[in-house]
Amino acid sequence: AVNQLLSLGPVFSAFQSKLMGNYFQTTLYHGGAQYIPTGRGLATARESFLKLFRTFACSNIHDGFELAFLLLFTSGVYFGWAFYSC
Repeated sequence: AVNQLLSLGPVFSAFQSKLMGNYFQTTLYHGGAQYIPTGRGLATARESFLKLFRTFACSNIHDGFELAFLLLFTSGVYFGWAFYSC
């Protein structure tokens, strides 16, 4: 359990769930396309951080801002009104 927390397993799980929900919503809105197997197997490759960020930022940026706002707000509640005066 500690190993999962240190490796940020819950963060990955939340990101994966959000990504799957976005894919499902997009499929419902625009109609579902299906994969047609070609017999070449599954292609895997390493991608740069910038390409991955551009791909996944659109579906997750709102949640990131919401999390940052909530962390800022709760820090202010914890430390008092002087936290906001900086």
